[in-house]
Amino acid sequence: MSRTHKQLCKAAAQTLLVELEHSYTAPQNLMSLSNNDLFFLANLTYGQQKFLTEKAEQFMQVQVDLDGLRLKMKEIRELEELKELEDNYLLLGAPLCLMRRLFGLHAAEFSHRRKLLNIGDFKWPPPAV
Repeated sequence: MSRTHKQLCKAAAQTLLVELEHSYTAPQNLMSLSNNDLFFLANLTYGQQKFLTEKAEQFMQVQVDLDGLRLKMKEIRELEELKELEDNYLLLGAPLCLMRRLFGLHAAEFSHRRKLLNIGDFKWPPPAV
């Protein structure tokens, strides 16, 4: 088993134990355990928790949903394209009312993005040349 897989299993097991400790209900993936098992897990000492998490790769599985990953990657690309379009409008001097209507940009974000793009104060419409 790869080191990354082992670390992911360990982190997942630690998260489950913390969830059990701080919650009144068991996480969804532990619902099939008996109440005795859940009580036992919730009352482990630090040393027992450490032992259990060190052995997590023996009882946990980690897998990647490739279709879901591709979908999120596509979503990231689309968001970047939208941000580029917003930046182009800002660079061309679009006023807040237009940016709000087209992209739902709020005034604070409008100002912040203009600062990031190093855009000075423009008068709309631009003066005739």
